[in-house]
Amino acid sequence: MMWLGTFVTTEDASKNYESKKLEFEELVMAKRAKNGDQESCVTDEFEEKSSMSVDENTNTSNGVEESDEELMMGTWVKISENQEVKYSHKLGVPIVDNCGVLVGEFGVLDDLSIYM
Repeated sequence: MMWLGTFVTTEDASKNYESKKLEFEELVMAKRAKNGDQESCVTDEFEEKSSMSVDENTNTSNGVEESDEELMMGTWVKISENQEVKYSHKLGVPIVDNCGVLVGEFGVLDDLSIYM
C-alpha cells in the first residue's frame, strides 16, 4: 500500500489514489513495451477471466455478488529482477507475491488462526 497523504474528503483521497494507480499501470505497460513484451494487460485480463470458472459461493454482504475466485484473479507484474506480484483485476491491488504469500492488507489472512 502506498501512502499519498491525508485528504479532507473521501472523494479527494479516491481521486488521488486512482490517479496514482493509473500512473503505476502506465509505468508497467511502458516497461513491458520496452522489454519487447507485446501483450497488454487488457488482453491478459480477458484471457484469464475467460479461462477461469466462477465459484458458486458468493459474498452478498454489500448487495453485489462476488466470488472469492473473482477477487483473486489477476495479472503477474514483475517489479524487480527476481520479484513479481499478482495484481487483482477486481481490486486493483497486489494480492500475492511470487512465493505464494498474501501481501498488503491481505497478509493478515496468512496469520489468521481460527479456534473452535
